[in-house]
Amino acid sequence: MKSGQLSLGILFSVWMIEIVSAANGTALQRAAAEYFARTFRVTPACVQIEIIHPPKIDSKRSNDQPPVLKTKNSQPRLGHQTLWVVSRDAAGHMVETPMTLTVAIETNVVIAKTTLGRGEGLNPDNTGLQTMRIDRDYDKYLFDREAIDGLTIRQVLPQGSPILNHMLQPRPDVANGTIVEVQIQRCSLVVVTRGRIKGDAFIGDRVRVMCEGTGKLITGKLETPQMVVVGL
Repeated sequence: MKSGQLSLGILFSVWMIEIVSAANGTALQRAAAEYFARTFRVTPACVQIEIIHPPKIDSKRSNDQPPVLKTKNSQPRLGHQTLWVVSRDAAGHMVETPMTLTVAIETNVVIAKTTLGRGEGLNPDNTGLQTMRIDRDYDKYLFDREAIDGLTIRQVLPQGSPILNHMLQPRPDVANGTIVEVQIQRCSLVVVTRGRIKGDAFIGDRVRVMCEGTGKLITGKLETPQMVVVGL
């Protein structure tokens, strides 16, 4: 190893030792864990904090009281970010000093207990909770299994995968393949037949129906879960 590289390595090692062994750094980690535990409704033990760049503050003065932390974002988030440590300077003035850190939590999230098919309804038999580490995009995850009962999933999802908010959709009023009454209206004339819905649909949707007997595809409005009206 070259002498320049050796010196740089020594300096880096000393810097790391100062961060890890500083009493203020330990207090900051505890304060940060409690701060994010309150935000994400977990215990401090479930919060993982890695301080990347500690604040440059007077450690003796900052140890007089527990660290006070704040964010300048609209709300705290997971991942890489900056918090501000509120303390007093030598003159007794309140100052805010930046601290860079990464944050992750371990918490229960809703997962697929079995492989889910596209359009499959969600219920206690095919969904459950599992502890996972989350280090970003907290709002994408689901934490209340009962809240998704009766909804369906938009895509195929492998067993054990987390179910995310954007994957959910309401259960359709009529499922693909449902047999319905078809009323074909023209002026005062009404012809009634039966047909099969092509695709999931909700009341008020324009839907395609394959008429029984002829196999002809026509388009109409889903008036009720049992009836499609076609105007000519």
